[in-house]
Amino acid sequence: MSDAYLPQIHALAAEIVHHLATEQYDRIRAARGPLTDLITDIKSYRADGFTIVDLPESAFGNFIVFEPNEFKDDWDVEFPLWTEEHGESDLQAYLTFRLEGDHLVGFLDHVRVP
Repeated sequence: MSDAYLPQIHALAAEIVHHLATEQYDRIRAARGPLTDLITDIKSYRADGFTIVDLPESAFGNFIVFEPNEFKDDWDVEFPLWTEEHGESDLQAYLTFRLEGDHLVGFLDHVRVP
């Protein structure tokens, strides 16, 4: 991956997770369709007793990044979310990043337990 984009991906991912953790869903862009189903999944996870928290610095080492190629122009990134109760959790976030003009924009694709 071009090292030039990695810090932006980390910063945007941290921002999206912060919005999840603080329930600022209106600040998150969905990669596909409305956020309704994603919000329902997150609220269900919360109802089960798990509180999503901001990513610690060590979380960035667990990012799996799929770079753009001849078939797609986006970066796809997946990584575990963290919870107050257990630290690194089994809930994974799947994000998409695309260039708009000269900067990256991040989108939440989905969250799930693999």
